Amino acid sequence: REGGCHRFPEPAMLFVAAVAAAFAPRQLAPQLKPAQRPAAVLLGATAESTAAPAAAEESSPAPTAADPAVATLDLLEWPRLSAHVAQHASTAFSRELYGAGIPLPRERAESEALLEETAEAFAIERSLGVPLELKGFTDWLPLVSLASKGAVLEGPQLASISTSLGAAASLVKKMRSLDDAQGSSGSGGGGGGAGG
Repeated sequence: REGGCHRFPEPAMLFVAAVAAAFAPRQLAPQLKPAQRPAAVLLGATAESTAAPAAAEESSPAPTAADPAVATLDLLEWPRLSAHVAQHASTAFSRELYGAGIPLPRERAESEALLEETAEAFAIERSLGVPLELKGFTDWLPLVSLASKGAVLEGPQLASISTSLGAAASLVKKMRSLDDAQGSSGSGGGGGGAGG
């Protein structure tokens, strides 16, 4: 049901990743499971631990949050959030990437750069009046790798690369038309308006 399902644009997914990454510590657990325990248990604040801390450490089967990054991502249900974002990705590569877990930058500067890119993408979409269309891109890097090793690509593989190049050309054309429109409206300002 493509018509009935709202699709988030790729910049929105980048925004989610960038915002979350701004708060991510330097080291993240490679695989996390959705939170199925209360926050107090994750943080080690069980009833036993408040009453008798030493006894709680020995008898508590619930893992404590030795690493705040793991606890934070567990509380955020990061894999579940990543899977939800992946459902709305417009390319197969993005769906695969986000489905495995939205990657988080390790440094705040990287997160801020992603936020700037996201803001720029939203500004471009706002200027165009329509979302940037990213459909048609395929992950052709494995095909390029094969070809660089001497393999002969077959018709469907070449068609996949051609589709991606066509989608890229279309996107470049849109971006250039936007740039030209901004350039002509910003220089002189008196030439092409009908008035009224």
